[in-house]
Amino acid sequence: MFLFSILTLVISILATMLSITTTEEVFKAAMAATAILSMLLTLIFAPWLLKLTLVIIPLMLLDTPRRKINNAKEILAQKSRFIR
Repeated sequence: MFLFSILTLVISILATMLSITTTEEVFKAAMAATAILSMLLTLIFAPWLLKLTLVIIPLMLLDTPRRKINNAKEILAQKSRFIR
């Protein structure tokens, strides 16, 4: 079961990369459909640990507005120190 879920995950990643890089519209639509179907199969057949990993990683990569505000404040503080 784990091997099947990893295989469908790899297929969905490859199909996503192909759909982004290609210029033909029909091929792009087919690869997008393949990616969506493979990702759904991955989420259905994957063990809980893989499902949690697939959900947690994008959430950790999101840049929250609070971080953006803090980063902007730090950048402004560094620039004001540099000007003085």
